[in-house]
Amino acid sequence: LLRAAPPLPAPGDRPDRRESALHLLATAAPRVPYEATPGLAWDDVLPRRRLRPAWGRWLTDLAEPFLPDGGIPLALSATRRGPLLEVRGKGQAGRRPLETLAVFDAAGPVSLEVRVGDERHSARRIDEAPRA
Repeated sequence: LLRAAPPLPAPGDRPDRRESALHLLATAAPRVPYEATPGLAWDDVLPRRRLRPAWGRWLTDLAEPFLPDGGIPLALSATRRGPLLEVRGKGQAGRRPLETLAVFDAAGPVSLEVRVGDERHSARRIDEAPRA
């Protein structure tokens, strides 16, 4: 169960909202090789719509196919830290720096963070205690 800050209920988590855990996962870890070897680095392109407000996404969807770069270039790297896989991304969203961090364990995402300039969105998995 992932909760965004402020907490959002998982059943109502909508990927079209920038602060939702599903949206953060798709932004922080667009394509991740989960069987990462040490020092693995790769480049990816993040669709611009991931960083646009909901009211402006239709315009981005309309224009993006005609833009030369196809999105926001993102340099990603994966590092194993014990049982955790950390995936870090760096890019430039216009004039604002873009940084992402996704941490995974064997059960899935542990934490997600997306920073664009001074704006920050994050989510953390809440492991619920087993019910008796």
